[in-house]
Amino acid sequence: MNEHMYGHEVKRRYEEGERDFQNANLGSANLLGADLREANLRGAYLVEANLSRAYLSGVNLKGADLSEADLWSAGLSGADLSEANLEKANLCRAALSAANLRGAILSEADLSLADLQAADLQGANLQGARFNEDTILPDGTKWTPGTDMARFTDSTHAEFWSPYAHGFRVGISSTSNKPF
Repeated sequence: MNEHMYGHEVKRRYEEGERDFQNANLGSANLLGADLREANLRGAYLVEANLSRAYLSGVNLKGADLSEADLWSAGLSGADLSEANLEKANLCRAALSAANLRGAILSEADLSLADLQAADLQGANLQGARFNEDTILPDGTKWTPGTDMARFTDSTHAEFWSPYAHGFRVGISSTSNKPF
């Protein structure tokens, strides 16, 4: 693992034009409100990091460890979070529209009030994840206690819903994601 970096160092380097923070050690870093759009944080260690209200659209977080991270109200539209560990992460109010969450671990994550419209959840682990009636699901509907989340995670489900089958692009940085 790389040497630990502090949040202010990442912000400064990003402002200077650096975008590649692959495999960075940012455990417990304070990145509150940071603008890291389009950055490469693939495989980064962000355990217990504070990314509340951070601008992370189009960020590559594939395989990153964000367990117990605070992503309250973070902008993650079009981000690649495939195979990321988001166990026990706070994703309350997070914008995850068109995010790639394929194979992500979201067990015990808080997804209340999150916007998952057009997100790819295929193979994601949602065991113990928390939703509420204001959570927007990938198909644009709102979560209810009777929602069968397997229809978004299990490709063998009789009513499987995939953003690709409905003309959405996933893992793009555009703030608007309309069917093509």
